[in-house]
Amino acid sequence: MRAPPACAAVAVLTALALACGAMPGEPADVVRLYFETLGRDPIRNADLGSAAFHASHGLHLRRRAPPVPGAPPTPDPNPLQFAQMNWIDTERLAWYRRYIPLLHFEITRMSREGREATVTARVAIEGRPPFTQHFWLSQPEGGPWRIDHIEQEGVESTARIASFFTYPNAANWPQPGWSP
Repeated sequence: MRAPPACAAVAVLTALALACGAMPGEPADVVRLYFETLGRDPIRNADLGSAAFHASHGLHLRRRAPPVPGAPPTPDPNPLQFAQMNWIDTERLAWYRRYIPLLHFEITRMSREGREATVTARVAIEGRPPFTQHFWLSQPEGGPWRIDHIEQEGVESTARIASFFTYPNAANWPQPGWSP
């Protein structure tokens, strides 16, 4: 069965808008783009999170340079930019990127009330048990939808790598003895 021409045109225009960097217009599309850009386009992926999101993930791969003796003190970097750079650095890790082709996800639920939305997805990395990932999003006046918060549930111990891959954060960071 072929899609009606209008549906095909909408699909083509949506794909072109996303390829050109436009932000998706619906919360479920933001979550889809989040999964599709994980490890593939870290800068675009980082842009999907709000300031509150980046303030909460707690990733600290990037370190501030130690002070140089006798040099004037350097100002602290912008906290939001520092958090975004840590997110981008995580997605560039070689072991992280090897899981890209193994990711499977399905949007299972979306609810929207005004400028707030929740989206739920069923997520798995091939060969690992699936789990549920919840997204809370908001849309500032005149702005695009952004991810404010992510939570996961039903993550089995054998799915820890999938949990970290789909939501890199300090709480999921590899612990001693943990192997990706």
